[in-house]
Amino acid sequence: MARYAFSDLHGRLDLFKRICDFIQPDDELYCLGDCGDRGPQSWETIKAVLTHPQVHYLKGNHEDMLVKAYFDYQKYDYYTDAYYLLCYNGGIETFIGLINEPYAKDWAIKLKELPNIATIKNNKGDIVIMSHAGYTPGGPVPVEEDLLWDRSHFYDPFPEEKFPNTVMIHGHTPMSYMIGDGVTGIDPKTLAYDNGHKIDIDSGAVNTGIAILIDLDTYEIHKIYGEEFDYLKK
Repeated sequence: MARYAFSDLHGRLDLFKRICDFIQPDDELYCLGDCGDRGPQSWETIKAVLTHPQVHYLKGNHEDMLVKAYFDYQKYDYYTDAYYLLCYNGGIETFIGLINEPYAKDWAIKLKELPNIATIKNNKGDIVIMSHAGYTPGGPVPVEEDLLWDRSHFYDPFPEEKFPNTVMIHGHTPMSYMIGDGVTGIDPKTLAYDNGHKIDIDSGAVNTGIAILIDLDTYEIHKIYGEEFDYLKK
């Protein structure tokens, strides 16, 4: 059995299907959130990930925006800050998909109740922490909003003496953005930074057509290519 993580598919159902084709029936998948919005099949991607028996689905900020907008809508409060924030972030089609879904409230409750953090011990003996936006271990676990949105931890020195065998894996911010914002020490091959203790697996899939699948035991990076690359096979 292998364990993998992916993140930030943003409506790329084709990429999720190809991830499913890549894995074996006894493998486990961790999704680090943001399955919907911006892409061509946003609500369908959320449903596919949420119902897949091999997936542990963690909440991202886009799932959180969708849920908050939906429950405002249920109160007949349509044009709230949550709704506008979701629309601003490319979520109107996802919202329409949810409210037109049979048993929409049940789907929304499932999304609302998603965990926002997961921790495993891998075959190397490392403690692997996964959350959507990431954080720096050392103090209390951040509140949910920070686990879903925060980027300030990119610049934290990692407390290596206290946590020598700990790795934080996250999405939320494409690696290219991190480089542009001046985050140093990034290894483009392994996607690791902060002296190897953090790994960013957001590949900007909705624009690049490439998803990152990371092996949680070996940290090997697998690139999953979308439909727009099929011409290369001919």
